Amino acid sequence: MKSIKIIMIPDILKNQRGTAFIITMMLLILLTFMGTFALTTTNIEINIAANEKDYVRDFYICDSGWKEILPWLNNHASPPSLVNVSLNDPNTVKNFGGGGDGMTNSAFPNGTEDGSLSGIPYWNRVVYNTNTFVPGSGSDYLRFFYTVTSNANRRQEIDVTMAKVFKVGY
Repeated sequence: MKSIKIIMIPDILKNQRGTAFIITMMLLILLTFMGTFALTTTNIEINIAANEKDYVRDFYICDSGWKEILPWLNNHASPPSLVNVSLNDPNTVKNFGGGGDGMTNSAFPNGTEDGSLSGIPYWNRVVYNTNTFVPGSGSDYLRFFYTVTSNANRRQEIDVTMAKVFKVGY
């Protein structure tokens, strides 16, 4: 016959006093970590949404800003002369806010903006690209191509190429 050996658990491990307290504390610590993680994630998501909102707002201001060049260009009976000639780009017709050569986004001084929408300033730059004859028109009519750069809030830029037909030499 085989003998069975019984291992006795010490009496101290049989005592269950305080077990509920330890389990409760462990759950409380776990819930605290989960809550902290959830708050951190929420704050990050709020910041991402705010940045996205600002990006989209500035994009639409850029998009509206360059459209201000259409009436400016239409007010010219002939191709505009190179008024703000830039050393970097000799074909500059209009520089950002009438600014000088080498002006960068962060350097746009306050009060030089070409306009503002909802309190957000924007600057426009017009650069002459080339011109071509207008098919079917006389040789007096030329189509001038310009690149318009619009900058909103010193952070967002959009480039648009536009064409305008002028009668030249009259």
